[in-house]
Amino acid sequence: MRVEKKLAQSGIVLTDNPDITKSYVTLIHDKYHVYVSGIQAHCPSHLFYDGNIIGRQLSLEWLKVCARRSISNQLSMLKRIVEDLDTIDHIIKVVYYINGIGTKEDWRQITNETTGILRDAFGQAGDCEICTIAPVPLPPGQPVQVDILVSLPASIFPGYPWMYEGVKSSG
Repeated sequence: MRVEKKLAQSGIVLTDNPDITKSYVTLIHDKYHVYVSGIQAHCPSHLFYDGNIIGRQLSLEWLKVCARRSISNQLSMLKRIVEDLDTIDHIIKVVYYINGIGTKEDWRQITNETTGILRDAFGQAGDCEICTIAPVPLPPGQPVQVDILVSLPASIFPGYPWMYEGVKSSG
């Protein structure tokens, strides 16, 4: 629970039921890895459904809020699978998909802030590769999506070669 306490100190609160608008394949895992993806966080959706775009009508602060929420949702889903985030050996890669207009420096500021939270919480295990893809079209109301790939001790998933889990959409 050491990781969860550090996340909470950074304002990232994990829940049993992540705040999700839609989902694709939520996660895939094998004996040594878990990949969480496709979980879209509720952001002030009326702003995005009205056609507002990050970097034009909306500030980068909105993107920061939504990125933090997406990280929280991904880690909440990861916790549902591994039960204790302290068991994660290494965060291998974090991919940010950003639906907005801006510069590489704008995106770096956002991704460094949220990835910094992971590094602080997970310590050396949180020292990961970052990939940012922007601008990318995401579903309406979704300014950012964050995917996370982690490595685990093999003993966590004995007898389970693969698993796909979907989450019901609330919207």
